[in-house]
Amino acid sequence: MKISDRLEAAHATMRPPTLEEVAAVRLLESSEWQPIETVPKDGTEILLWYADMKAVNVAFWDGGQWRIRYTEGEHASWEPTHWMHLPALPEK
Repeated sequence: MKISDRLEAAHATMRPPTLEEVAAVRLLESSEWQPIETVPKDGTEILLWYADMKAVNVAFWDGGQWRIRYTEGEHASWEPTHWMHLPALPEK
């Protein structure tokens, strides 16, 4: 279930949203996150957002699957919902 769906369900049942749900929505709304359908698949490292896991990973598309930095193996069961370019590195 998407975070937005969970928030709507919480509203419908008068359940207050969890801090996790609110934080996830604020992150998506206050940043440059874009729908996964627009993701570049040219090997560029990007940030991926996994709504179901509430996790962010640095990853790149290797032509057949997402490769997560610093991990080994396949992650075919992970379905990212949004992506964004990596932020600029600090100058100092």
